[in-house]
Amino acid sequence: MLSFRSVLVFIASFLMSSCDDRFRPIEHLESYHEALARSKLIKFASVQKEPTPHLISLPNLRDRVLPLSQFDIGLLDFLSLQRCEVGVIAGEKNSILGRVMPTSQRFVYELKIIKAIESCSVGNESLINELNIIAKAKRTELPNAFSNALWAGEEAEAFFSLSNGMIPMSPELSQYQELIRALEGLVIIKNDLQSLPNVTSKAFEAHMKAVLDSEYGGKLLVTLKELVSSLEYIAKAVESIHANSSNCQAPVRYLKQQFTKYYVTIIQPYMARINRVAYQVLPYINELREGAQGVPEQLTLFLAQFDEAEQSVWGRYKNASIRHARAWSGLFQQCGIRPAEI
Repeated sequence: MLSFRSVLVFIASFLMSSCDDRFRPIEHLESYHEALARSKLIKFASVQKEPTPHLISLPNLRDRVLPLSQFDIGLLDFLSLQRCEVGVIAGEKNSILGRVMPTSQRFVYELKIIKAIESCSVGNESLINELNIIAKAKRTELPNAFSNALWAGEEAEAFFSLSNGMIPMSPELSQYQELIRALEGLVIIKNDLQSLPNVTSKAFEAHMKAVLDSEYGGKLLVTLKELVSSLEYIAKAVESIHANSSNCQAPVRYLKQQFTKYYVTIIQPYMARINRVAYQVLPYINELREGAQGVPEQLTLFLAQFDEAEQSVWGRYKNASIRHARAWSGLFQQCGIRPAEI
């Protein structure tokens, strides 16, 4: 027999799960499916489901981080560099905190040290030549440092996590305007790398915090997977309906009611909000992917889920939404139902 404490724990767990909005869209998709299944025209049992999109998780850190060169300067040369900002900046990195600096801060450091080296004036020609070699190498690797800031930090882990649920149903919570502004700012920085943009640590961290807080990338993948599975399944069932005189009476009128009640009223507006944000965010993500050298294959495959290819998760979703709309449009057209009646 369960103890009173066990009962309370069970009730609390049930209430918490029932109040969890992270997967609320699935409830509406299931309601849509169940309502259609009550019709004699919809035979889900005889419809072969398409393979559900396989979501790739963010690769391990070793498959995301790009190596950056390390340069050693002798003690006497280092002391000479105290006359300019190079010594101060290098000293910050060599501090205890600097040795474990986050990837975002490492990128800002690389910008600062290149600027400091190129503006440093010391009366030692061999040291100047050595510094110029270092600055040139660091300029070459700057896109990789930027890539590490984007994909090899805790921000990417939160942004791409597949454990945070789906895009919220709430219009207020699904706008992601801070994320869009942050990604726009990051793209501007990326396109201006060779000019060594004036990026403060505070400003760059603000961009990265917006990325981290949004948890958008993983939520989008999970959402698209569920929508693809449902829309493709329903589209195949609707495509198999024979639009004869008998079926186009009460049976199709019932289907139209359910289509309007669940899809037109709830699911389609939700998809419209998803599309509005994704069409702004995904071009930024795809642009930010470019430029780095030697990106690990696992990271490339992971990020490809967001590109425009037909078999990417995003591509599958776009095709599924079109197929679903065409299936219903074809049925209603064959039955003489005008668009205004849908």
